[in-house]
Amino acid sequence: MGASARRVAVIGIDCLTPQLVFDQHLDQLPFFHGVVERGVWGKLRSTVPPITIPAWLCMASSQDPGQLGLYGFRNRTNHSYGELSVADASWLRAPTLWQLLSRKRRRSLVVGVPLTYPPRPILGDLVSGVPVPADAEVYTAPKGLRAELDEIAGDGGYIIDVGDFRTRSPEDLAQALAELRENRFDVVEALAARREWDLLFMVEMSVDRLHHAFWAHADPAHPLHDPETPFRHLLRDFYIALDARIGRFVESLGDDTAVLVVSDHGAKTMKGGVRFNEWLVREGLLTLKARPPKLGRLKPEMIDWSKTKAWADGGYYTRVFCNVKGREPEGVVEDCDAFVAELKGRFETMAGPGGAPLGNRVFVPKETYQACENVAPDLIVYPGDLDYRANAQVFPDGQVPAGDEALFPLENDTGVDGANHAQHGVWCYRPAKGEARAAGRNLDAEIYDIAPTVLSLLGEEPPAHMIGRVLDLTGPQG
Repeated sequence: MGASARRVAVIGIDCLTPQLVFDQHLDQLPFFHGVVERGVWGKLRSTVPPITIPAWLCMASSQDPGQLGLYGFRNRTNHSYGELSVADASWLRAPTLWQLLSRKRRRSLVVGVPLTYPPRPILGDLVSGVPVPADAEVYTAPKGLRAELDEIAGDGGYIIDVGDFRTRSPEDLAQALAELRENRFDVVEALAARREWDLLFMVEMSVDRLHHAFWAHADPAHPLHDPETPFRHLLRDFYIALDARIGRFVESLGDDTAVLVVSDHGAKTMKGGVRFNEWLVREGLLTLKARPPKLGRLKPEMIDWSKTKAWADGGYYTRVFCNVKGREPEGVVEDCDAFVAELKGRFETMAGPGGAPLGNRVFVPKETYQACENVAPDLIVYPGDLDYRANAQVFPDGQVPAGDEALFPLENDTGVDGANHAQHGVWCYRPAKGEARAAGRNLDAEIYDIAPTVLSLLGEEPPAHMIGRVLDLTGPQG
């Protein structure tokens, strides 16, 4: 690895995607182009599923979603039929990089990492990332840091996130996303200069919102693409501005700081949705005793549990839960393992629009993760291998269309959304001055490799519970 760096900065860009950074726009991105020529870079395989929560905390702890007991933003807290609960920082049991370093009496500056609300004190400073309640008065540790954030940010104060990004006008949203990007870097750059720290770990959310809202504008192959859209170059221009801001920030950190730029997952064109619950009804696995008055989300009270074997949750992927006898209150599935195997096969052979195979990719959590803490789903399904998203809607009585129309809507069920998450994000490494390095090396990695690599760069031994490896940043071309 060579001499350890005095400081390490991890610049996290949610949803930064390799095909835009390393392929389409690289010649217009001086910072990333320089890393490709002189640093180490590659695709970063994300978690299963590739989603903001739990991916960032999996990266920071080198534990998989099952070990953390976090399978998405919302999770079951027991085996009742109640609504899923939104996770927060109190759910996390595994130590993060900044917590491990605090125990070593080393200081961290942590800004915007998702699922760090409510804030926990560390040796250093922490600003919570999404989700943060709109009425939250305290989202920093120490508490007084919030006033400093607002002072640095100026008019309007510190911005945690851009709300309603699926329903705002594109003109308003484009401006708001640029403001979020600049606001976050203004604050982090100022804090980095004012504080002593060994680790800086920041996450910026604007690119994720940008992709979901504007991907169809940029991709001529998208089914909703309008060739006359005035926003067809917005993704390219946003990446150019982001690259410039990252470059400026890295320059401000100085040559003695090793820098990693990472993302939690990538992005790809979303062709439409899949109403998995309507499919489960057709398959005879889900029985409804009541339907909504209009097209809407499936709710527990609509289900006849005495005649139901499985139901699904919506999102960029779907989690499928089995109604198991002795586990759920009105469970009917006798042999859960056998039924899960059967259901996995049915999802994998599911027909898509027009009858061609949809190409679902299906995971069994207890076979995928090293452990399954809390209440895991019985299956995780990537609709069309993430070419589609999972819509949780069901139709009213007497209004269920026949054929593909019932199962494969073109639009998302939660607002405008042109992109799904992709399994691979981005990582790249700019070494500190004096470090031995392999210049211009392409090296694909796993999201779990980042935390042990950061610790190694800081001269600390990664703990045995971490499941990732220390990346070889000085080896031969790969």
